[in-house]
Amino acid sequence: MVSLLLTMAAVGLVACGNGDDLITDPSTTSSTSSASTTSTTSTSPTSSTTTPTTPPAQLPEDGDTIVAQFTTGGGLTGPCCPPGTIPEVTAYADGRIVVADPDTGTRQVTADPVAIADLLSDARNAGLLGDVVPDTGTLCCDLAYTEVVLADRTATQQLEVVGLDDEFNDSPDLTPQQRAVRQALNDLRDGLEALAS
Repeated sequence: MVSLLLTMAAVGLVACGNGDDLITDPSTTSSTSSASTTSTTSTSPTSSTTTPTTPPAQLPEDGDTIVAQFTTGGGLTGPCCPPGTIPEVTAYADGRIVVADPDTGTRQVTADPVAIADLLSDARNAGLLGDVVPDTGTLCCDLAYTEVVLADRTATQQLEVVGLDDEFNDSPDLTPQQRAVRQALNDLRDGLEALAS
């Protein structure tokens, strides 16, 4: 009887405590922190996969390699381009861009090679650089010809396009795919000229 009374008194003292001396179950604590860690890490992959990026094209190691060049000429006089024709724009692997200038003949600037690589990545994604020669379509022979040279570390492409200017891209003689290729070429040329401005 006495031991029963002592046991009841001890239980009463513990129950009347201020809460600071309560024993916490370690398994409850670890599972709670583990759950919050899991919920934090589960959001990271979702946010990173919502904004995929295309890695830039790898430029040739030799800085003097031409990675993009547009030369326009010819037309009624025949295909492009007679010797001495100055390209509209030439980009090199080391970031140099040379553009035709009506006053001085040419003008050279140095751009960030990564920016040029990004433009070439867009060109590759549009099918301009690869195993298959892109189909640019055929327009009337009295329009100017544009010779295009493209290169990165893995591929080189040379094209001759008749009537590349935007004003001819709505021609009924072109398929939607051919218009898309021409638009990608114009975007590349415009992008290079913007880097050189």
